Amino acid sequence: MLTPRVIKWKTKADKDKERTKTNIRTTVGIYLRNVRTIFNEVKPVGIPYPFGKTKQGLYQIPKGKNTKKHSPQPLLQK
Repeated sequence: MLTPRVIKWKTKADKDKERTKTNIRTTVGIYLRNVRTIFNEVKPVGIPYPFGKTKQGLYQIPKGKNTKKHSPQPLLQK
């Protein structure tokens, strides 16, 4: 699911640039939580619920690994 894709663009000097971009787990999780919310609201008939525990054969939405922590107050005042 987290397959890389190539992004191409031109600079102001008409030079071709490209970069490989990978969907990060956090970004995928953010979008899929929204999809899950819509799925829970609509409750489509005839479509099995896809989200749950991996052990049950369902898709578990990935969580980000980075936790943001604030800096101590003295460091912010410098």
